[in-house]
Amino acid sequence: MVELATGLVWAGMFAYHGPALEALRGAVLLTLLFGVALTDARHYLIPDELSLGGLALGLCTAPLPGGITLMESAVGVLVGFSVLWSVGKLGDVLFKKQAMGGGDIKMMAMVGSFLGLAGVLLTIFLGALLGTLLFGPISLKSKRLVPFGVFLSTGAALAYGWGDQMVGWYFSAILGMPYP
Repeated sequence: MVELATGLVWAGMFAYHGPALEALRGAVLLTLLFGVALTDARHYLIPDELSLGGLALGLCTAPLPGGITLMESAVGVLVGFSVLWSVGKLGDVLFKKQAMGGGDIKMMAMVGSFLGLAGVLLTIFLGALLGTLLFGPISLKSKRLVPFGVFLSTGAALAYGWGDQMVGWYFSAILGMPYP
């Protein structure tokens, strides 16, 4: 099933983008996110091979046509890492135990390398929302840890596919402003 789903992701990216470099970039990102989600769901672990290797791939593919600039990628890396690191440190203080794993933090740096600043912020929002709605009640009742990488991966996939439309809707419908 995993191989079939991965093949469908690649076929879908090339069907959507055509034989363009963005199809390759999107397929790589979604494959990494799929691997992160599966591994975190099973083992509560996000391997560095996926997060740090993906970070390098994101930075290397940023200058390719159809994607974000290298500067947008670098800003995404810094913000993705910094925001989750800060939230993790604050959680450590508030809960007096480790609140967030290092894998989630490195994973968000990887997401930033592919999606830039807006994509990182949208990913964090969507991941937190999905995690709270879907796993929050289970975690409260059973005291199980939340495999946050699963929800961040889902949020990043949504941000990659529909992020511009979501942010555009937010700016126009909520803020009453044109999307820059």
